[in-house]
Amino acid sequence: AGSRETNPHLLPEICRQLDAGVEVIEVGNTWPMRDFVDVRSMAKVIMALTERARGIDVFNVGSGNTLTVQEALDLLVQAHGRDVKIRSVESRKRVNERPYLCPSVERLRNHLGFAAAGFSLQTAKAIWEEPPETRRFYA
Repeated sequence: AGSRETNPHLLPEICRQLDAGVEVIEVGNTWPMRDFVDVRSMAKVIMALTERARGIDVFNVGSGNTLTVQEALDLLVQAHGRDVKIRSVESRKRVNERPYLCPSVERLRNHLGFAAAGFSLQTAKAIWEEPPETRRFYA
């Protein structure tokens, strides 16, 4: 998640709606836990892995920490600064929702000495600090 995150996932979609002035945003399940990652930090990890590459290797890239979907949405709305309602609606809920998605980043930390930073209020604020004309939430 972050400024210029272009994968069509939940947080970029919510950002797009916030930018469009939507006052009530309808989402599905808000309880799942995810390793939302700061896109700038992920880029740094990928660059560091690329610079140190010696042949083919596999790493999980993430922060190793989770937030609930609701916590991530709350950070986005707080950073945006508008009074926006987030409403969980049945029609958007996944029947087979995965409750927990978080990679093990132990190997990454052992190799680089660090992992990606998780999504935070700082990440959310950076989205809205970028000029509106350069924000892109989809490619």
